[in-house]
Amino acid sequence: MEKSSKKNKNNKIFKKIQLRYLFIFYCFISFNLYTENTEISSAEFFGTDILGYWITNEKVGSEAIIELKRNLDTFEYYGVIAYIGFPEEGKKKIPILTEDPLIKTKIIYAFKYNYKNKKYLGGRVLDPTNGNIYYARLRVDNSGKLVLRGSLDPWSILGANRKWERVNPADLIKK
Repeated sequence: MEKSSKKNKNNKIFKKIQLRYLFIFYCFISFNLYTENTEISSAEFFGTDILGYWITNEKVGSEAIIELKRNLDTFEYYGVIAYIGFPEEGKKKIPILTEDPLIKTKIIYAFKYNYKNKKYLGGRVLDPTNGNIYYARLRVDNSGKLVLRGSLDPWSILGANRKWERVNPADLIKK
């Protein structure tokens, strides 16, 4: 009697282990099928396509060059003003200032990446001209520009879009 109860107990444990491995295998296969059937790069899947330097397009003479980073502890994305640039029409090189009161100001923060719709949601943006903070969303459009949507409401109904262009750090020259 004692042997059969021990055998039943061992069978139950073995079945639980089998179910766990079967579940892990199923998750692995379904993940591979998902990524094979959709054309998505690893940068898009892991949300690293926005990391780097971006220049604003406000057309006021001087433009902020924003460095977008990811906090590895919270996996939130944020951006700081790295330089103040003075782009000239038709020239690839951008003269920059490295000393300005706005440099190192965190102007966008608290973005979480949603890989299903390829957007960075739940963030905030600081308007450095007046100090107001707005709800914000980020995404990279088909042309490779970063679209920042700032709005008064969390649903992004009342707001405006700004498009930023990626900047190669090698193209920045100190003024």
